Amino acid sequence: MICDQWKRAQIVSKIENESVINEANKLRIVEKGFSSKTTESYFVVDLKQQFLLNRLKLKIYPSKSYAVCVSTDLHDWELVIDHSRHKCFGLQWLYFEERPVRFIRIHCDQSYNTYVKAFYSTIPFNFYIASPLTVRKLYETYAELKLLNGVTVRSNDSHYMQKRGDDILFQLSQPFYLTRIKLLLKKMSSYYIEISTNKENWTRVFEEEQVTGNRMAIFEKQPVSFIKIVGTHKVLNFFCLYKIEFS
Repeated sequence: MICDQWKRAQIVSKIENESVINEANKLRIVEKGFSSKTTESYFVVDLKQQFLLNRLKLKIYPSKSYAVCVSTDLHDWELVIDHSRHKCFGLQWLYFEERPVRFIRIHCDQSYNTYVKAFYSTIPFNFYIASPLTVRKLYETYAELKLLNGVTVRSNDSHYMQKRGDDILFQLSQPFYLTRIKLLLKKMSSYYIEISTNKENWTRVFEEEQVTGNRMAIFEKQPVSFIKIVGTHKVLNFFCLYKIEFS
């Protein structure tokens, strides 16, 4: 009987484009832990059998860092997602090379709400791996965007973001692989753009002087979590941004 159970445990099931965590196979947490020194917490999900997986879906609120490891036996763990140096929030779509998985361990810098979905996706997707950092191309799915510094102003026919004196700062819900940032300016302005993955180390990727209308900033492809737009010549000391898009 033990031999039969062991053989069944080695079978790898494959369910395409549906989460293996569902009403029939509910989320089962088999271990939790917390470190008072680092404030890091973790929990382990048991899928009850091995599944072939290549995608996870998490929800992160509020903004926090995290990492994901997977295992087939609770003994040997492999790090597949490392956002431990990136602040993320909202819906997280995480891709990795397909592999058998039974156990999923999620580490967070704070407590986590235990929303987990696990998939084998047959839908083609492009992603950039700087192992084990996995970064999606932004245009594939909707990404949340948070305005960290600046205010949104609404008028009768439009709304825009503005900041008096300093920069307008955005945070993407998770690191994305970007090559372009498109802006709409309706007033003559000078500005520059800086990007970062940690809000500490910044790289200036684009700048223009005395321009208006639709602007396209093109730069070398790289992971991006934060975007800073700094107006250097502003009307009445306000830099106004009417639209921003990424790809």
